[in-house]
Amino acid sequence: MAGNIHIENDYQNIFVVDPNKVDLLGGQVDQRNIAQEELVMYANLECNLQPRSKLIVGSTDRQLRQIGLGNINFLKPSGSDFLTTQWTELQNQNNTKQQTKDISSELLGITQITYKVGTAYVAEFTINLEDVKGRALFESGNDSIYSAFFNLPYPIFYLTLKGWYGKAIRYQLYLDKFHGAFNSSTGNFEITLTLKSFQLSVLRDIFMSDLYAVPQMYRTNKIDNSSDGLILNNTNTQNFSVSTTYLGKDKIVEMYKKYKSRGLLPEDFPELTVQSLIKRLENFINTSLEQLGKVSLNPLTDYEKYSTTLNELNSEILFNT
Repeated sequence: MAGNIHIENDYQNIFVVDPNKVDLLGGQVDQRNIAQEELVMYANLECNLQPRSKLIVGSTDRQLRQIGLGNINFLKPSGSDFLTTQWTELQNQNNTKQQTKDISSELLGITQITYKVGTAYVAEFTINLEDVKGRALFESGNDSIYSAFFNLPYPIFYLTLKGWYGKAIRYQLYLDKFHGAFNSSTGNFEITLTLKSFQLSVLRDIFMSDLYAVPQMYRTNKIDNSSDGLILNNTNTQNFSVSTTYLGKDKIVEMYKKYKSRGLLPEDFPELTVQSLIKRLENFINTSLEQLGKVSLNPLTDYEKYSTTLNELNSEILFNT
């Protein structure tokens, strides 16, 4: 059933989201029907291998072009949309037959994924891999999947997690630690990867610098043809002006209007950004100081000198006696 997820906003500044209901086009609220085929869960680790250097292509073209080495995708091994049993062959011949630089990831499997968020609200993932009989390490040669963990510059990893209920989430990660060990009881190589996110978590503390940057985010230029301004464009003259707007500032004004419409703020409340608020406070302080006038601090200075002299005299009298 088509429709957006129902959101209750009758609690002033609190929004209650009901994922089991949807809003229909006619304004009615109905139960949300879940597609049974979407009730699946999976995890996929992928990356794009980067070259060890950048080549300058051509004698006249001085632009640096990046040459990719290969792709790794655990859900699409060797560029296929399904898993095969080719990994059971004694020798892996997929890399010599395929036209693209897709490295077979069927030789290395994910056994466990651990997620945690520390005090800095940085997402950290620990992924355990298992290489059966070391085939991914020894049989693939230069096309081994291990090159993703030792290739410089380090590639960017993408981890996609899909829970049983809901949509998939894709994280952009970088490799922090790599640890490999040989398990003598099974004959397999066990790999432990520690990856961290580039960006901080959504539920982190907001820094003051972030608030400063909001009004200047997403700049757009708007052309007004009805203006009397004259701008020379090649040989033609056109009467128009260019005004600059910021989507961040528009969002701030939009939030002020929502608060005023719900009665959380008075209608005459000024719509200020952090910068404008600080500027008003500075002007208020400067104006208040001017109204107080200038005051001489000589009595305080004389008092300090008198107290110091008296203490020195007291010390000399005690020392001489």
